Amino acid sequence: MRRANSVLLREADASAVPAGHALAVDRVEFSKRVATLLEDNPRITIRREEITSLDENEPDTITILASGPLTSAA
Repeated sequence: MRRANSVLLREADASAVPAGHALAVDRVEFSKRVATLLEDNPRITIRREEITSLDENEPDTITILASGPLTSAA
């Protein structure tokens, strides 16, 4: 991942905590840093709302769904 210049690994290094030879991170700091990377990326749209349907007419669009603790039954 380092040779591939992984942005996630870069953020992990920036939020690392002591753990011997293992890479451990401050989870809150790492989460904030990754969220900022995603939010600041002009090619990523984040919608924090209930999605009831997906537009399947755009073949060049990748859609990732992430569901949290407030997921509705639908």
